[in-house]
Amino acid sequence: MPTTAEQITMLDTVAKQRTAEAAGAAPVYAPYVPNVGDKTAPRDLQEAADYYLTPRGQHPNAPNKMLISSLSYMVSFTGFDQVDKLTQPLMIVAGSKAGSLWHSHELDAKAASNSKELFIIDGATHMDLYDGEGSITAMTKIVAVLPAHRLRFQSA
Repeated sequence: MPTTAEQITMLDTVAKQRTAEAAGAAPVYAPYVPNVGDKTAPRDLQEAADYYLTPRGQHPNAPNKMLISSLSYMVSFTGFDQVDKLTQPLMIVAGSKAGSLWHSHELDAKAASNSKELFIIDGATHMDLYDGEGSITAMTKIVAVLPAHRLRFQSA
């Protein structure tokens, strides 16, 4: 998560870009994940690039670019505004090495559900849960828990 100072810098950048666009300048785009092989990026972003920018997960409608002016939405977004109203059974699956693990802990702490479990897969990263070994462990756990909530897994 960006620091407050980094968020302010992003918002200043957005303000300048929006002012420029209002004066007729062209929109400016930036990649949302680094290039494949960029070792200067955090591990989670390197793995995201390996997924989203290669045949593993690449899609022609996802060209790895976003408007610079969209950064303000990222700064102001939180997925936790209403989780205190989340009362349904909840299983949160996360990797122990995921940079996003803190999100899972926060969701677990704030969700109102009386039936919740935080299932952490040892050694898994965030992207491992997409199509790596972690995804198999996650699905095995999820399918095993469904009957307890009167849900059934059916193959097509």
